[in-house]
Amino acid sequence: MNTPKEVLLDIARELREQPEKWTREAWARTPDGRATFPADPRATCWCLGGHVRRRAPKDPELIRESLQRLHKTLNVRNHFSVAHFNDAECQRVENVIAVCEEAAKL
Repeated sequence: MNTPKEVLLDIARELREQPEKWTREAWARTPDGRATFPADPRATCWCLGGHVRRRAPKDPELIRESLQRLHKTLNVRNHFSVAHFNDAECQRVENVIAVCEEAAKL
């Protein structure tokens, strides 16, 4: 993936096809539910920020630009706000997909 749009649309596509690949309150999780980091080869699901980082592990600029689009879409200013959105108790994967699709349009 070379652009923030591609990153965000890929996240939306993957979560539409496999909603179980989304998690809350951890960057990522192993099959037994343990919290881990996004690049862990054992990870099977990721939070929204983890999904972004997983797609560009060696490209901090692509990560930053992708997260900036999410910030604009959520009308927030810092990376903690993406986590707060993702981890809200009432959050649903459908909302995460919608935010990714909207952010990809920017």
